Amino acid sequence: MSMLRFFPESWLCARAVFNEIDGEPMNRCASELHRRDVSRKASPSHQADMAAAREVLNRAVVPPADSATLTQLIAMFRQREQVGLAKYGTTVDRTDLVHQEWLRHALEESMDMTIYLLRAALTATEE
Repeated sequence: MSMLRFFPESWLCARAVFNEIDGEPMNRCASELHRRDVSRKASPSHQADMAAAREVLNRAVVPPADSATLTQLIAMFRQREQVGLAKYGTTVDRTDLVHQEWLRHALEESMDMTIYLLRAALTATEE
C-alpha cells in the first residue's frame, strides 16, 4: 500500500474524513477525486496518493461510543439549558450581550463556583 504523501487534494480529503462523520464531506471529496482523475493525467505518485485517499474514504468512519460519564454530563448540560431557558427565557445563543458582558457573567459564575467549592471543603472537614 502506498503512503499518502499529502498532496493538497489528498490532505483535504483525509482531513474531511477524520473531521466529519455525517458523510457529506466524504461525498464531496470522492466527487473531487473523480473529477481530478478524469480531467488530467496524473503522475504515478499522484495516482498512488489518490488510491490511498480512496482507501481512507472507503473505510467506515465510526465514532467511539460515549462513556456513561460523558452521557450523564451531556444530559446534565441539556437539563441546565432547559433551566436557564425557563428562568431567563433564552439560551446562551442570544446576541444582545457584548463580549465584556459575557466575561462579567463568566466571572460571576466562577465566583459562585468558588463559594460552593469552599463550602464543600469546609463541610468535608467538619464530618
